[in-house]
Amino acid sequence: MSMEIKNAGELEIGVPGENLTDGEIDFMAEVDKTFQKIYTGKRVKAYVMSINNNEIVVDLGVKQSGYIPADEIGDAEIKLGDEIECIVTKVNDAEGFVHLSKKRVDSELGYEKLSAAYNESEVLEGVVDSVVNSGVIIIFEGSRIFVPASQSGVPKSGNLETLLKKTVKFKVIEINEQRKRLVGSIRAANRLENDAAREKFWSEIEVGKRFVGEIKSMESYGVFVDLGGVDGMVHLSELTWARVRHPREVVSIGDKLEVTVKSFDPDKRRVSLIAKDPNENPWIIFDNEYSVGMNVKATVVNITAFGAFARIVPGIDGLIHISQICNDRIKSVNERLQIGQEVEAQITEINLDNKRVSISMKALLEPPPPAEIDEDGGAVEEVDDVDDELEDDNTVDETEETEAIEERADDVTGVDETIEE
Repeated sequence: MSMEIKNAGELEIGVPGENLTDGEIDFMAEVDKTFQKIYTGKRVKAYVMSINNNEIVVDLGVKQSGYIPADEIGDAEIKLGDEIECIVTKVNDAEGFVHLSKKRVDSELGYEKLSAAYNESEVLEGVVDSVVNSGVIIIFEGSRIFVPASQSGVPKSGNLETLLKKTVKFKVIEINEQRKRLVGSIRAANRLENDAAREKFWSEIEVGKRFVGEIKSMESYGVFVDLGGVDGMVHLSELTWARVRHPREVVSIGDKLEVTVKSFDPDKRRVSLIAKDPNENPWIIFDNEYSVGMNVKATVVNITAFGAFARIVPGIDGLIHISQICNDRIKSVNERLQIGQEVEAQITEINLDNKRVSISMKALLEPPPPAEIDEDGGAVEEVDDVDDELEDDNTVDETEETEAIEERADDVTGVDETIEE
């Protein structure tokens, strides 16, 4: 048997793995794997072979077996057959095992993301893991970020414990590359988000647009509602159709309130809102359900020198003039009526333009019997004198009465031109 020897210039140098067909194994490559150098601190890829309560066993492609202790697994969900990245924490050639950490490699990967986010001023999300004396610790993909109390978004008088275990948005504001320490700010992230929300708000706002916002603060004259980065004000007169003296009678801080934009000024950053529902306008409801001549029950809510105001329905008070309370002669409304008293009366006038309703208790009473008149006419003169005195007693300054009625109508309804239109 002869063997053909090629000249040196004709020798073919093979490349490991070259000319392999499917199913064949590159033995040289497999041998090379056994000579991979494994050392502490090296980042390696591993395949999950088994999982138990104490550890995860992995295949590193080398002669040693890989083990990840339970406390080095981290928060990631790992399944059999997964390919994962780990960091070598200990090598024992004599016993043939390698200790690994999945948690540490996650932390390094997280640190890389945090570093990139710092350079790009990106807002991230993490979970507040613990509260320390001077701030809180946020965990982001295995990395710890310290947030000083001054950057937590919690007021000085507030409690940092309210952030514990909550998912928050934060921004990395400082990195110590040598010690790999990071400082974050929840307040800065909130500010960036609020700025973006405000810009969007002012670009989309228009009169008549509806919002559902949260009541953030309250004054005697109205409430301020957070519309999403911008606060709008609902004046007391635009809060409800009912007569109230303070917003706290109908709403509380933290309540959700549906509002409509009444007007806005982008330059001054002001928004005026309406919370009253036009469909619940008491004057429209009253006009549809009540008419002159109807008998109603009403509750006395205010007493003046010239009469009393009695509430017929929420938002509508009718005036009972002093001359329409009874058939008898009275000098003061308080002789017959008290605040809170329920009375029966008849509607005698409805003036929708001026928002006025007049009612009469007297209209429901039997008329007094006619006085007897003698031949000399003495009784007639006496009755005439009484009528004159009644007229004098019941006559009040018309200007004062008109002003009081107008003030009452405005105070009760707070009707505005926007709603009427």
